[in-house]
Amino acid sequence: MSAARRAVETAEQSAAEVEAAEKFIADLIARGEAVEVDRSRDAADEEPLPPGATHDIRRDADGRPAVRRRRYSAF
Repeated sequence: MSAARRAVETAEQSAAEVEAAEKFIADLIARGEAVEVDRSRDAADEEPLPPGATHDIRRDADGRPAVRRRRYSAF
């Protein structure tokens, strides 16, 4: 069974999976490719991403991040 399939089938993640996800998010932010979005705002009322950003990060009520790609970069 693949790691992606296992993550979908179970709610628990290994320490390595959590660490990899946190590093991925931190790297996106460090490169300016992601911005945190206020989750209290309506999804239909989205602001444009700043130049260079391709992802937004929303946190659920428990503080867990959800990364969403909103556009692609040509460079």
